[in-house]
Amino acid sequence: MAASLKRYSVYVSDAMKEELDTLKSTQYAKATANSMLCDLILLGLNSVEHKDSVREDGK
Repeated sequence: MAASLKRYSVYVSDAMKEELDTLKSTQYAKATANSMLCDLILLGLNSVEHKDSVREDGK
């Protein structure tokens, strides 16, 4: 593992685990779970940035 990477622990509910399992088997079947989770985190961060930019534009 590269020295510049950080490890995080997260806890997910049973409902979220079911959704993640479904997503892994359908859209990320040929990818690692790590890759899937990194994509989801990046999508979430981009969503927050988009919301922030929309708020700033609306002021």
